[in-house]
Amino acid sequence: MALDDQNGVAAVARSDPYLGAEVAQELSVGAAAQRALRYLKNGKYLEAQSICASILQVEPGKADVLHIMAASLHDAADYELAGEYIDRAIEAEPANPAQFRTKARILLEIDDLDGALAAATRAVELAPANANLLSALADICYERADYRTALPYLRRALACNPDHAPAHMVMGNVLAALARFEESDACFQRCDVLRPDQPQNWVNRGLALMRAGALQRGLEAFEWRWKWEKFSTRKPPVAAPRWRGDKLPGGKILLWAEQGLGDTLQHVRYAAWLREHCDEVVLTGGKRTWRLLSTAPGVDRMITVDRESLDDEAFDAWVPAMSLPLIKGTTIETIPCEVPYLTPPATTHPVVAERLQVDGMKVGFAWTGNAEHRHNRHRSIPADALRPLTEMEGVTAFRLQREVESRNAYDSGALKLKDLEPDDGDLADAASALAGLDLVITVDTSVAHIAGALGKPCWILLSYASDYRWLTGRDDSPWYPSVRLFRQPEPGDWKSVIEAVKAAPAEKLPA
Repeated sequence: MALDDQNGVAAVARSDPYLGAEVAQELSVGAAAQRALRYLKNGKYLEAQSICASILQVEPGKADVLHIMAASLHDAADYELAGEYIDRAIEAEPANPAQFRTKARILLEIDDLDGALAAATRAVELAPANANLLSALADICYERADYRTALPYLRRALACNPDHAPAHMVMGNVLAALARFEESDACFQRCDVLRPDQPQNWVNRGLALMRAGALQRGLEAFEWRWKWEKFSTRKPPVAAPRWRGDKLPGGKILLWAEQGLGDTLQHVRYAAWLREHCDEVVLTGGKRTWRLLSTAPGVDRMITVDRESLDDEAFDAWVPAMSLPLIKGTTIETIPCEVPYLTPPATTHPVVAERLQVDGMKVGFAWTGNAEHRHNRHRSIPADALRPLTEMEGVTAFRLQREVESRNAYDSGALKLKDLEPDDGDLADAASALAGLDLVITVDTSVAHIAGALGKPCWILLSYASDYRWLTGRDDSPWYPSVRLFRQPEPGDWKSVIEAVKAAPAEKLPA
């Protein structure tokens, strides 16, 4: 049905100020949908939604327009409403594979991996020789840590289209997860030939190279994060230039904590070296971190990351914390690993001191990281799985999991854990609590970095394809001498990890 009747044209003109009545007079439904699609591709989500809403007033069951509306809502991060529209599109046109692909994308965003897998599988069933759909299905398998399951789909995708760049990138991620690093790097390089200068490909390649131990090459590739709009890296709102390693006598450098707390805890060790190049190093961070991070050698002051604090300062340069190893030329062999480089308060918080007055070996446990982390589902362990460790004879088990929400989500109530940190404590109090323990057992989260920075014995429970900083195939860490690593032998196999911890040397953990 063309939008050539007076009511239809008026509806478009009224609801779409970006279209205008003059253009609307000329548009059919199909042409209007194409215009909405162009808006969508250019990131103009409101404009696309406005046109789609106008069309759907006239033809409420038009599948392609419902699909465009769902895609624009997805890109605008309104996943609940996007899901409603894609379901309407599928109901109107149930044999369209592209719509199932979009549904999979939406479900991924709300962490419904089973639903995403089902939708992507249906898309491939409808179009079994589509390289894009096969690659997307493999990528969902990767997100589920079903790495070996992903490989046949990727081979099929590349058989359909040997020059399909996304399939080469996903293949690189999958092979890196399986520690097949030479093959992985070849895939990333092939992706770059086919689609040059894609930031996502370079970031993924950098993470794989660092995990393989090629730290400098990996760090160079990882710098592409600044060009990837969807990556979590943020630039500080300051006018100063970025520091590249030059001497700045009398200068003041902003040390920018660009990403998560664990990253900052790991890389603040470079502040002392940075301080050799200027007269003042100012580190950004939340106020809960100030007392602890300000003890790092080289940190002169700390400020918050809000605009007002940064506007009050005039800096001569700024530098991202995670770029310092690259600027310094760090290799695996030259990582500055002198610990401790952070210092807990001289006086322990009275609540912590009282709670530490117990018999037995004092062991602290943390089982989940930041829920916003992309792969938190893989690096976190169900709290109840720790029971064989928390109930061992001779062990007094303390909870190091601070957030109430994550405690409840992982059923910590089933464990016999004692509280340790005060509810109103900051990161320095957390460090003081860890310092009073005999051992810390944790997944890959900020607790591990605090313990490592303090030189505290710490056993880290790692997923099968762990983060780049823990490398692969080793049970120690060049970043933290006091850390011991326990790795999943297969994806999702936490039982074997717990058994390995129980079998650890008797002097470390009572039998």
